[in-house]
Amino acid sequence: HVTEVGIYTPAADEVLIRVAYTGVNRPDELQRSGSYPPPADASLYLSLTYLGLEVSGEVVAVGAAVQGLQVGA
Repeated sequence: HVTEVGIYTPAADEVLIRVAYTGVNRPDELQRSGSYPPPADASLYLSLTYLGLEVSGEVVAVGAAVQGLQVGA
């Protein structure tokens, strides 16, 4: 099922990435089938909307508590 979602505002300890590339592998398939639950602290928004546990792209927003990353990185 493909759908459009609004722009996500990251929580204090999260970053928002404009994804350029993503990889879909066996753990992704298992999560979608319900056989491999995401970690308890994983973003529910991301786990429900995007395939691909591995991504690369550009950081477009950072939460207030994030250190070591900045917009544009």
